[in-house]
Amino acid sequence: MKRWFSILLCLALVFALGACSAVDKIQNVDLPPLPEVTEEPVAPEATEAPAVDSGEAVSTPEPVQPTVDETAANRVVVNFVTTSYERFDPPSGLQRILTFSYVTPKIRIDGRDEAADKINEYIAMLDETYYTGNDYGDGPAWGFNGILEAAEDNYAYAVTMGDRSLPLEYSASRSAKVGRVDDRLINLVFEAYEYTGGAHGNYEGRAYVFDAETGERVRLADLSEDQEAFKEAMVAAMLRLAGTETEYYQEHIDPSFIENEDYEGAFGKLLRDGSWYFDNDGLVVFSSLYELASYAAGLTEFHIPYGELEGLIPEKYLPAERKGAGEFSVIPLEDIENGSVTLLDKITVSDGQELCLMANGTIYDVYLSEVTYAGRFYEKDQLWASSFMTDGAIQIVTTVPEGIPNLMISYTTADGQRVGKLLSQSGLDGRYLLIDDQIEVLG
Repeated sequence: MKRWFSILLCLALVFALGACSAVDKIQNVDLPPLPEVTEEPVAPEATEAPAVDSGEAVSTPEPVQPTVDETAANRVVVNFVTTSYERFDPPSGLQRILTFSYVTPKIRIDGRDEAADKINEYIAMLDETYYTGNDYGDGPAWGFNGILEAAEDNYAYAVTMGDRSLPLEYSASRSAKVGRVDDRLINLVFEAYEYTGGAHGNYEGRAYVFDAETGERVRLADLSEDQEAFKEAMVAAMLRLAGTETEYYQEHIDPSFIENEDYEGAFGKLLRDGSWYFDNDGLVVFSSLYELASYAAGLTEFHIPYGELEGLIPEKYLPAERKGAGEFSVIPLEDIENGSVTLLDKITVSDGQELCLMANGTIYDVYLSEVTYAGRFYEKDQLWASSFMTDGAIQIVTTVPEGIPNLMISYTTADGQRVGKLLSQSGLDGRYLLIDDQIEVLG
């Protein structure tokens, strides 16, 4: 075993294999291509999330919908599919001049196919907007062809003028994550980043909230029939946060950015569609770059707990009561007897071991994420999410590193406790382990 790092385990792990039903058949399907870029914007048709007909695009595998488990009605599953491109300088083809990528959340709602289709159609429109640059009025619309042309012009100018100060590579990417996902609401948060020279790139956050029953997008106006009273209450909550959590807001709010020191007016402007969503704890309202502070401060977020939203928003948007108890264990696929486990989904991270992450009992808000370590483990990219799991498993294909873990399965218990478990391997006997994400990494 490579001596990269040694890991101090804080908790002993107990594994249990729950009784499960027959294995669902899971297959992979190819995504249909994106339409070609046109000069004039054309309203997109309701199709699958588009992909581009180019030999250099790379998309992560996506499992087909497994047979619905009748005991898991209205369960929401989100797969994240990444499409990426690279382009090189025309003369030699050796210098990379552009990387372009976007993540597509793919929604499945067991027993609610029409609602899921409607949400996926909306996401397909966002994909086409981002890739083609045809602006349909929602989301960033730079366009692959536009940034490629700019990258080629930049490269030609830098080489012709011999200007070594100019960057030779441009980049554009759009990431995605879920905020809260259950049988009431599906909250998606996108972040688009672009670098076209200068000291740093620019990024923009956009959030979309969908009704999990109808598939319709939920707007700010849907949260209250009395918008004036609702916004007044939200601004008051934001003012209280800014006055109590002083350390965070001193770093993320610069008084020189607040015109006439009108904090109430500045915070009220944040209450707009695209700048709010629900997470597992409450309502999140966030700013744009330079709106409340400098670039270095980043986006400013206000987290308003559900307790303060009761009576202000419809009850159907508040989280439902939860029951049950459960935990995760990890078992190699080869050790599982055929027909003994219900597989909810299959996620291919990389070539490697085939493992099953087993939910023993009932757990909620299940996320599979890549993580990075910087003093502690941080979520980097979400790979998969589900509103809940009960006595079933997700199959993953991945390489488990011998050093620092790079994958985490996290979930919420019925009493609201958030749990994070890192996928690791024992240096003593090679067993696969789920270890606490609060471990200390030494080395």
